[in-house]
Amino acid sequence: MDRVNNPYHDEKVFWPYHKDKALTILRGELPSPSLVEVDPTGEACNQACPHCCFGSSPHRKMVLVDVEMLLGFLKEVYECGTYAFELVGGGEPTNHPRIIDIIRGISLMSNGDSERPHIGLVTNGVRLDRVFPVAELLDFVRVSLDAPDATVYNPAHGLDSGSNHFDKVIGNVKSLVEIVGGERVRIGYLVVPPYNHGRETIRDVVRLADNLGVEHIAFRPAFLADTKTDRVVWKEIAEVVCEVKREYRDGFVLGGIGGSWDYAVGEKSHPTGLCRTRPLVLTIKADGTIPHCFLFRERLAERPAIGHISDGFKEIWFSERHRKLALLAERSHCPEFCKLYRADSALGRLENIIKSSQDIPETADSEVDNPHFI
Repeated sequence: MDRVNNPYHDEKVFWPYHKDKALTILRGELPSPSLVEVDPTGEACNQACPHCCFGSSPHRKMVLVDVEMLLGFLKEVYECGTYAFELVGGGEPTNHPRIIDIIRGISLMSNGDSERPHIGLVTNGVRLDRVFPVAELLDFVRVSLDAPDATVYNPAHGLDSGSNHFDKVIGNVKSLVEIVGGERVRIGYLVVPPYNHGRETIRDVVRLADNLGVEHIAFRPAFLADTKTDRVVWKEIAEVVCEVKREYRDGFVLGGIGGSWDYAVGEKSHPTGLCRTRPLVLTIKADGTIPHCFLFRERLAERPAIGHISDGFKEIWFSERHRKLALLAERSHCPEFCKLYRADSALGRLENIIKSSQDIPETADSEVDNPHFI
């Protein structure tokens, strides 16, 4: 088959790396996770996006993950068969003064006898230049650039009109493309009405992404707890994304259909029942806490934490406490969309294939973009 240039593909559970773990879940056991999401920083951020699900801003005190404790924990996770590590939110990852040590430390966990660690970085890009010395160690960098110019960018990121953040991000993306090549750099565009959903805004940012030479630009609808966008509006936005998609090379513009878009436009209803694929993702907050679910990292009162990285991976992950907490992962209490909804759906299809004694589709990890990340 042709290579799937979409790291958010709905069928990723069928790729070999995830499939082995999915089969473990279907046997009623806990697998080592497919992916570890790490928040290098928490609470504080160098931006104040009004739609931030973490509530981070420059006005809060920054929490920094303990680097030595983190790397010791991740080494144990890696030795149990987890090869994907993503440095993400809580706060902006590149604000950690030792972000280079974290990236280099993860890369050095390989003993040469197993799959190398794969590292991804999700960043607002303002301080992206901090990781240039170790950029070659990153499998991908996703920059949150959800605006084509500073006029749209500043209010969407809670910045004053005179902020130079937009220009910094553009300069850093250009430099990173020169260092590692465009195939490892992508842009994430969170569509947040009323800030950045206009037809011309979307067209302009795609043109900008193309000029920057990145691998792709991915559009995602924002599901905000305090604001509901009408499905008619989402359908109009989705149509624009799909329209622009046809004007560029295959795989360059992602979104508008499938994944979270199906829930935004009403093609799919909110799922219920147990989230069986939740163990595919382990999340580490900046204070070392391991929340029950990555989307509940700020809602620990609703779903208690599994433990803390100081306790050790095996002691936490394969504990009776974790097994009991897994039974509480009822999706009716979850946000409107989660990437694990599609993973759960794919797991159900895999289960039906097994029950009907059909052959499980054979694919190669080389056939999909960033196969280890989910």
